[in-house]
Amino acid sequence: MKKVYTTKRAEISFYEIVDYLQDNWGNEEYDNLEEQTRKVIETIAHHPFAYPAIEKNKQIRRALVLNILSMYYRVYDDRIEVLLFWHNSRDPESLSL
Repeated sequence: MKKVYTTKRAEISFYEIVDYLQDNWGNEEYDNLEEQTRKVIETIAHHPFAYPAIEKNKQIRRALVLNILSMYYRVYDDRIEVLLFWHNSRDPESLSL
């Protein structure tokens, strides 16, 4: 099992999405987001290559957390680094990793 770390950018992007959900969808969606995010992180800790690499950079992988949320991460020899959480309704052309 690999240790999973989050970048500052990932933390900020996660809490931006949390704020959006709480303002627009309510606490139930937030609880679901939190639970599903935990499950995905647990999955990648045990199976780092479970999710596909992205086209633009084969070193970065995309995990679908919920229909509205993706998590981008990179696998290193000794760890996994969560790079960014992305609200899937946003323009994918503006995504920079």
